[in-house]
Amino acid sequence: MLREPVELRTALLRKSHFDHISRSFSFNRITIILKRPKNLSQNSFPSRRAPKSDGLPRGVASDNTQMKLNLEQNIQSHRITAYGIGYVALGEKKLERSLILTPRTLLEDWQPQRFEEIDAENMAVLLEMDAEVVLLGTGKQQRFPAPGIFAPLLTRGLGVEVMDTAAACRTFNILAAEGRRVAGALLMIEQ
Repeated sequence: MLREPVELRTALLRKSHFDHISRSFSFNRITIILKRPKNLSQNSFPSRRAPKSDGLPRGVASDNTQMKLNLEQNIQSHRITAYGIGYVALGEKKLERSLILTPRTLLEDWQPQRFEEIDAENMAVLLEMDAEVVLLGTGKQQRFPAPGIFAPLLTRGLGVEVMDTAAACRTFNILAAEGRRVAGALLMIEQ
């Protein structure tokens, strides 16, 4: 099953002297809302005046903290779930040939199978992928092709990053989770 990485949103609400201050952080589609316990003063230390009758240590909220978790999944987005020598896995599907991948598109049999076979014509295929960033995974180690190979991509204003395939897989998942238009052109990791 292919899943889109989810977004975590944390909102901390604090009662300040003049107004409410809220903070949000985005990682997954899980929403956590924490409210400041009423017995905490402005400077986040437990108030000495607040009575504690619930048996919990002073400063620990028992009924004032709220937490809401929502998990949303989009199964139409490609996500790399594993990689190793000679393969990249998307969910349960194990691919053993070079590929081009975007969050919505998969080209399973990209022409170059070895680093030496990469040329400008192979890279021009990425122009059809509607990406803003292209990650080139060059196999077991990072190797840079001739600069002219990227000319079709650079003239269109695409960002190109060259890295080993393992790093490209990890970076693809992070950028796809952020909703970026990313394409990964991945050669298999050789022994």
